[in-house]
Amino acid sequence: MPLVRRPVAEGVKLGRPIGSKNRSRKWDGQKSQIRLMFEQGHSISAIARHARISRQTVANYLASIQDSR
Repeated sequence: MPLVRRPVAEGVKLGRPIGSKNRSRKWDGQKSQIRLMFEQGHSISAIARHARISRQTVANYLASIQDSR
């Protein structure tokens, strides 16, 4: 029997526990800077370059703070 099948057959759970992934995001420490730059009229591309994150991530974050208002 292969090495993985035996523990599975015995009911042992393999892998990481559900919900144990990292909860922090790349931009968590830069939220205020991103918001400030956007309010000052900087483009999403410029903000993304400055924060070293993707344009889509910046757009998603800005959309999320717009929805919460």
